[in-house]
Amino acid sequence: MNTYEIVAIIALVLSVLLLLRVISLQSQLNEMKSDLEWLKNRPGNGGLTSTHRPKPLSSSTGAPEHTSVPSTIDQASFEERILFLTHENKKIQAIKEVREVRGWGLKEAKDYVDQLENEYKQKNL
Repeated sequence: MNTYEIVAIIALVLSVLLLLRVISLQSQLNEMKSDLEWLKNRPGNGGLTSTHRPKPLSSSTGAPEHTSVPSTIDQASFEERILFLTHENKKIQAIKEVREVRGWGLKEAKDYVDQLENEYKQKNL
């Protein structure tokens, strides 16, 4: 192998590593955009119209209540965030956030998100 081939291989490897890093950064940017959009559309910010703004649901969603939402996040804004994610077709991310905040398993979190979404749809028919 001559020097040019070694340099070409190194350049190729570096290009692949850079491409992977760019993809990772793009993913993080998309998540930040989603969070920013959610913050802009919260009640009181003048974003969404009342027909599109998620309404807080009652605390009796039927999901297991063995772990509560931390005091730094009130229940209404937590449900609002989950509804926003489902509205943006990011149900998996919504389930992940429920699992992180509540400490629930996958099935419990999925059932909670499904029930929250169904209650919201029923209230807004």
